[in-house]
Amino acid sequence: MKRRAITPTCSDRYYILGYSWVVLHGQELVIVAWANRWRNRTTITLRSFNSASCWMVYEHQYEPVNGLPSRTFSSMILIYPHSNSSIFVIIPTRKEDNSWQHVLHIGVTTDFEFEYATPVPSGAYDIRWIIAYHPKEDILLYEAQAPHPWNRHVYLAYADGNATERRDRCITCGLPNCTYQSGFDVSPGDKFQIALWCKGPGPTFHTLLSFDDDNLHMKEMKLLTQPNTTVEHPVWKIDSFQLSNGYDAIVRIYAGDTNLASVPVILSVYGGPDFNMVEDEYEKRPYPIGYKYAIVRIDMRGSGGRGWNYRSPIYGGLLTVEVDDTLEAMQMVLEKYPRLDKDRVCVYGRSFGGSMSLALTEKAPPSFFKCAISVAPVTNFLYYWAIYAETYMGDAPSSDYTDLTRDVSAFNQSRLLLVHGLRDDRVHFRHSAVLAEALQKADIPFDFMVYPNQGHRVRGDAAAHLDHFLETFIAKCYE
Repeated sequence: MKRRAITPTCSDRYYILGYSWVVLHGQELVIVAWANRWRNRTTITLRSFNSASCWMVYEHQYEPVNGLPSRTFSSMILIYPHSNSSIFVIIPTRKEDNSWQHVLHIGVTTDFEFEYATPVPSGAYDIRWIIAYHPKEDILLYEAQAPHPWNRHVYLAYADGNATERRDRCITCGLPNCTYQSGFDVSPGDKFQIALWCKGPGPTFHTLLSFDDDNLHMKEMKLLTQPNTTVEHPVWKIDSFQLSNGYDAIVRIYAGDTNLASVPVILSVYGGPDFNMVEDEYEKRPYPIGYKYAIVRIDMRGSGGRGWNYRSPIYGGLLTVEVDDTLEAMQMVLEKYPRLDKDRVCVYGRSFGGSMSLALTEKAPPSFFKCAISVAPVTNFLYYWAIYAETYMGDAPSSDYTDLTRDVSAFNQSRLLLVHGLRDDRVHFRHSAVLAEALQKADIPFDFMVYPNQGHRVRGDAAAHLDHFLETFIAKCYE
């Protein structure tokens, strides 16, 4: 690969995805990751402190997959720790009929040209972050959604991709009551230690792990904080359903009061790209009203942790396939678990989840949802942040965008609560305003709670008011 100068113009509309100071071959440089407007091509450049020129050392072009045009892939490439002669980035890597977010080891010559690009050995899972690079052992530590998509564990792999006999290995999978981990801090010295937070499935605690020097197996675990064993520890169940399209929906269920023969259900949704609703993280009080009723959460097409086969279908069609999958999965949940009262189902979501709540209600059979709660929804991504819309919709025409104000007739049968902060600078109030206007034009009654001095998140005294209002609304819905 040859170096070439890059001279972006205004019409090129390059995005900077990340930048950092690095030291390569003893020289301090600036490394920058760029993306084109449609974010389907990523370029990595190096620049010396004494030069105003940018020189390309690596470029990644996202290829079409499953017949989708190349614009359906975003350039999610992140710059991480480096050695004296190489850098590490995370990009999609083909493995076992899927593409996974894996680490690519990029070598740089002494005159800062591309030398090699070698995948770091990893399994069939998505890597979320590189935690650290240890040059002495030539190993990478990273956080992976493995061995299940709802888990978060620390994995180890040797940076030398040619060392095929040394495979990736989970070094925290043996921790008791600790399948969801975060807040990693790795010791910088020769003594190999990791401090991390265990955030699920039980109450949170902080622990320090020590590893032996020879094979880097854990030899000691020391609690830095004790988990609160006096708090309620509700039991969640994780289930899987094969949908009619062949994809699997992963579902997390809290069954509610087991003393009751029938319990109302809250379907809690988000649905944004590469997001997971099904996680092992402990929650003291799930939103919107805690553990008062049964709760269902669903991961479907568009969600993270299962490679690009699941991640890519949402591109070019926000609020389409994820809505279809969630609705079908919820119908299957209610059929399998008859304790969950199919006549008392409320769907709740905020932000993208607010959009999902509206889209699900409009798509579902009449009265499938007895009520719907939509907080700060995007009613048409055509009027949302351009960088977000173009990342997931590319150059699609306006007719391809889902407009949630086009047909609001479903809210004749399903009672709607719409909530929005008037000062929301992330999802502008206009989204709820045009929806309210469409409902009024159709002569459909609905509840609308506006918080005058609140932004995208309702905070302070207003948050307490919203909590109480939601609880009252849901109780009336289930009457």
